[in-house]
Amino acid sequence: MQVSNVWKPRYKLILLGECDVGKTSLFERFRNKEIPDSRQASLIIDRSQFTRHLAVGEDSTPVEVELWDTADMERARSLTETYFRGSTAGLLVYDISRAVTLRRIPEWIRTFNCRIENAPIFLIGNKLDLEPEEYSNGESTIVHARDILGKNLEGIAKVYEVSAKEDISVESMFHKVAEYLFYDLQNCKCTDVHDKSGDVIRLHYRKSRHSDVDILCMETKGIIKTKTDINCCDR
Repeated sequence: MQVSNVWKPRYKLILLGECDVGKTSLFERFRNKEIPDSRQASLIIDRSQFTRHLAVGEDSTPVEVELWDTADMERARSLTETYFRGSTAGLLVYDISRAVTLRRIPEWIRTFNCRIENAPIFLIGNKLDLEPEEYSNGESTIVHARDILGKNLEGIAKVYEVSAKEDISVESMFHKVAEYLFYDLQNCKCTDVHDKSGDVIRLHYRKSRHSDVDILCMETKGIIKTKTDINCCDR
C-alpha cells in the first residue's frame, strides 16, 4: 500500500494512582524534562495532556505519545470518561516508599478495566531515590510489585521503577512503553474510515480477553489509500 505521508501511530497513555505518588512529576518530566517548583501545574487542565514524538524499533519508527495527567481530579474522585476515552494503555503509579499506594493498585486496575477493555497496563514504581518500604514479611514494595503483582495480575504488561525527582530511568521507561505498544499493535487488525474532512482515521482492533469480540484499542490519523481489514500496521 502506498502512503502519501509518514504514518505515525498515536498512543494515548493515562496516569493513574493514589495522590502524591508523583504522577504530575512524571508528566512534567515527559513534558519539560524538568519538574516545576510550584504544584499549581497539576491544577491547570490545559497543561494536563502533552504529545511527544518518539522513535521506536530497529528502524527508529516515529510514533506520537500523548500523555494525560489526572490534574488532581482523583482527589475528588472525579475522573471523567473523557480522561479514559481512547486510551491505548494505562500507567499505574505507586510510591515505593509507601506500601499503602501499592496495596491500592488492584483497585486502580479495576477502575481502568471498567472503562477500557483489553488495554495493557504498566506498573510504575516512582521515588526510586527513596528507601522502599516493607510490604509484608520482609518483602519490599519493589519485590512485591515485580514478583507478585507483575506476574499474577491480569493485564499488567511490564513493571518499571523510576525516580521523577532525580530523573532516574524516566525517559527510558517512556521509550520502552512506546516500543512495547508499537510491537504489540502489530498483532491487531485495523480498518480505515474517512472523517468529514477527508482524512483517514485508522481504527485499531484486538481480540477481547473475555470473548471472541474485536475491541477498538486505538485511533490514528493520516492521509492514505483506504485498505480495510489488514494486519496492523501493514504498509
